[in-house]
Formats: sequence, structure tokens, C-alpha cells
Amino acid sequence: MKAYAITQTQQVWLGAKVSESRGRLMLDWDAIEALFPANMIDTMFASYCQLVEQLAARDWRQPITLSLPEEQQQKRQRINQTDHQFPNAQPPYLRFFAQANLHPQATALIWGRDGQMDYDTLAHQALRVAGYLRQQWIRPGDRVAITHAQAAEAAKYIIFTSGSTGTPKGVVVSHIAVANTVDAVAELFGISADDRSITLSALDFDLSAYDIFTFLGRGGSLVVVDEAERRDAAAWVHLINHWQVSIISTVPALVEMITVAAHRAAQPTAISDGGGRPRNASVAARVVEPRAADALCGTGGNDGSRHSLNLL
Repeated sequence: MKAYAITQTQQVWLGAKVSESRGRLMLDWDAIEALFPANMIDTMFASYCQLVEQLAARDWRQPITLSLPEEQQQKRQRINQTDHQFPNAQPPYLRFFAQANLHPQATALIWGRDGQMDYDTLAHQALRVAGYLRQQWIRPGDRVAITHAQAAEAAKYIIFTSGSTGTPKGVVVSHIAVANTVDAVAELFGISADDRSITLSALDFDLSAYDIFTFLGRGGSLVVVDEAERRDAAAWVHLINHWQVSIISTVPALVEMITVAAHRAAQPTAISDGGGRPRNASVAARVVEPRAADALCGTGGNDGSRHSLNLL
């Protein structure tokens, strides 16, 4: 026999009650289900009851384990099926030069109101930097620090991090690891030569490797933020709207700065979830956010790579 009861408390989304009746333990949740994702409350309550039943039947000194709901297990299995071969086996920097050879006059970099640089010019500048490094007796495998805003890019790099231990260390990220991340994210979000991004990440931040090689390796364009505007969110909003940026790849704190600045300037910049559902309104910019809980994807720590993406 099923019994039903309800209590309502103002401003409470989820109320959990425990009581005893006729020698039985009664567990009761009252929730405003419209405030939660579909089936979330039912799934949580089932796991909650499972935990209580285990506690009633087992020695409390022993560890308790809860299995994930079947639907979540299946979803994680699908996501973790990473045995996938991407069609382009080239290191990211060679993809850029391939694009420069195929489309030398295509726009690679954009800045300010009307500044533009094509792929051919950028490729020649990169080769001049490479030539200079060789003149300084820099050889493949040597470490080159990237600290200045106008420094050359690198596909294989070392990120200096303390991780979770607090002990400083350098983590080597290989060419193939960068390529794997670039390809996986680009395939997931359908990034192509028609896309345009903005370089909100400084070159000494590992996320910049994604910005550079994802778009320049596919024939897209990058809007370059001037160093004087590195912390000026209003300037970013202007550049995003002026140059019709289609994808923003950044951390959540900068996304918040963009939305606040757009609101203040009355130049709303749409931040959508990639499925055509804008979060504000004007330019439809898709957002690739590491550690974003409510946008396209979630991630683990990125001490040693840029994105570790899982669909929510």
C-alpha cells in the first residue's frame, strides 16, 4: 500500500524528512521538481534509499559503496570510449603550415578595428622566428620560454604547475597530446574554417595552445587582443561583435566578465551552448569552458593539458 503526504515550506526547494511510524522508518522528500533536471529527484531519492538500506543491513564500521544509476553508467561508458582515430595525424604546427600553403591569402589574425594578417605572412614570420632560434643554437627538444605577448607559438610545451601537491613541477605535454585534444574538441563542437575565435588566454597560459592550433590548423581566424586590453572586458565585447567571433574558448570567470561588460555597454553578446540556444543575444558565440558546470561541458583538472571534456 502506498501513502502520500506533502509539506510546503516557503523558499525551500527540497525538503528531506525522516520519521518513525509503527516501528518503521519513513523517508520522505518534498521537492519542487520543476526546479531540477528531469528525473534528477527520483534518481537521487533512489540512491538515498539504497544508502539507508545498506546502513541498516551492514556493519557501520565497514565502508559503504553506492553504484551509479544505470543510465549514468551507460553515459560514462559512451563518453569514455576513446578508441578513436582522427583523420589528420599531423602535429598541430604542421597543420597551420598546410593551411598557409593551401590558402595563403586567407585571414589568419585580426586585431583592432581593421588590422589583418593572412596565413602566408604569418607563416613567413613564424619561419623567421624559427630561423632565429636555430641561429641561437636552439635544437629540437630544447626548452624555449614563452613570456612575451608577441612570442611565437609552440605545439609541444611544458606547463609549470604545482598541481594538488603544492610542489612545483614541470609537466611535459607532447605534440600528440595537443593534437588529440584539439581534434577531439573540434570534432565535438563542429569547428571549421568558417569559425573565428578570440585570444583571451595569454600565451603563457596553456589554454592558448588550443586557441592557436585549433583555429589556425583548420583555416579559421583568430582575433588578437592587444596587451593593453588584456583585462578590459568592454574591449573584448567590442572585438567580439565587431569581428563576429563565433567561438569563445575561455575560463568561466572571463565569460562572466564578458556578459557583465556586454550588459553595461548595451551590446549584448550571445553566449550559446552550441546547440543554437543563446544565453544572452546578438552574436551567437559558442563557449568552450573548462570547469563550466552549466555550459557545454565539464572537466577535471587541467594541470598538464587544457581540456579534459565530458558531456554533462
